[in-house]
Amino acid sequence: FLAHLDLPCSGTDPCYPPLPQLVQAGINQAKTLGKAAYFFSVSEGDNKVAHLNLVPKSEISKDFTAKTWLAAVSAIVGGKGGGKDDGAQGFGTDPSKVDEAIKEAERIYQSR
Repeated sequence: FLAHLDLPCSGTDPCYPPLPQLVQAGINQAKTLGKAAYFFSVSEGDNKVAHLNLVPKSEISKDFTAKTWLAAVSAIVGGKGGGKDDGAQGFGTDPSKVDEAIKEAERIYQSR
């Protein structure tokens, strides 16, 4: 599951940190269902991209983890991130590249 969520954020009420509750709820639901998921949220006012993913343990391999998935996406939206093999999060600096990042996230997942 891939999602780009537009959430109301501003400099006086930033969405992150912490990550928006809606995004975290999506991750929790994916975990409950045992599904892989990648969420993106853009804060135009702050010019940031929050992105996080989840990979079920059954889909983790030597070549595919949440960290490797995140690294590929971070290369597109900029910024940095980290996490574990089954879940990672990052903060990018180029919201204009989110659509490209979503396509790449999907391509990587499909080719794992």
